Amino acid sequence: MKKIKFDSMKNYRGLLFLLIILTYSLFANAQEQRLQVIKEAVVFMAKINNVSNVTSIQDSNSIKSLINYSNGKNIQGLNRLIKSWNESTYYKKNDIEELSKIILNDLTGGDKSDRKIKYEVPYKNFKINLEKISKANKDEQKNVVDTVSQNKLLRNNRVKEGDKIIDPIKPSINTKSDKELYISYIALFFSLVSIVLFFAGYKKYNSLKSDYHKLKDKFYSEYGSFKFKVEEFISAKSSIVEKSVNTISPSQTELTMNSAPNMHNQTANYLIEEVSQQKDENIIKYAKSSDNGGFNTIDLKNKQNGECIYELHIKGKNGFFKLSTDKKVRQYTLSSNPEYYFKPDSCQMEGIPSSDKTIETKAPGKITLNSDETKWLIDDKISLIFR
Repeated sequence: MKKIKFDSMKNYRGLLFLLIILTYSLFANAQEQRLQVIKEAVVFMAKINNVSNVTSIQDSNSIKSLINYSNGKNIQGLNRLIKSWNESTYYKKNDIEELSKIILNDLTGGDKSDRKIKYEVPYKNFKINLEKISKANKDEQKNVVDTVSQNKLLRNNRVKEGDKIIDPIKPSINTKSDKELYISYIALFFSLVSIVLFFAGYKKYNSLKSDYHKLKDKFYSEYGSFKFKVEEFISAKSSIVEKSVNTISPSQTELTMNSAPNMHNQTANYLIEEVSQQKDENIIKYAKSSDNGGFNTIDLKNKQNGECIYELHIKGKNGFFKLSTDKKVRQYTLSSNPEYYFKPDSCQMEGIPSSDKTIETKAPGKITLNSDETKWLIDDKISLIFR
């Protein structure tokens, strides 16, 4: 009888690959489940505090967005609890059942146990939802263990015949060398290292981007102050020149006026007309973002450049500001860096700005020019809704 060799190394590699795929799938699902557990806790706290529009909580896709929601609704203590749950060892170990117990105890245990009775319906729904998520997590872990066990059993269900191995299921080609197997493991190791380095580099990129915007804002602020001082200097020099002109002798003045009899009056009338016209004229300026409760005059643009989300409508030393109606500009600001464009010092926000939302303006903001005319100060914030 002809003996058939079985490629045992290939089976080991297949099992390892299957294990990696299942583990990654389990990890991804567990991440979603543990975020869902905290979402349910935020929904429960929002309901018992009579907060409207809790559906926006389910649209949140990160711990950071839940913290932003909590800050916007001013639910006492919730912000601290979310951070505590996020840093819990059970959260990091994907132990959904233990994490659920901690959350239940924090919200309805001890001196807060009266919430179970006072808010009976929200509490029951909250508890049922946590139990469903915990059960789904356990089932997924069990499925992974069962799948790996079945593959191990299948691999071990082989018989040895002399110095050769026969697979009762299917024949295979010659066994690969250990050297080839090690090369596969090394390739897998470097792939995992590359993924880790990629995410570390992406995090560093976001940090540098944030620092860049801070430095840019500081530069424009310093530049505005410098420009104001230069204007003061020019004004002082003009005053000196004017005094020098006033010291010219009467005969020189008469000679000058005779050579151009109407020039002085025409120039004065023109300047008065120009200034009066500018004060009464409605001017539109464009701004990308606010800076410490206002808009620096040096940062304002005369035309839309594709990044300016704010339109400033100015008349004299007062005005109002609203969002640009350009859909491309709105989508750009929501998808690139919404925290930079929509700041708490200029916006009263309902919901969280993100690329999958639309913006609705409830009321425009109001602005006033400061005394040194270097900044338009925000008197009333613009009121926005993100849906």
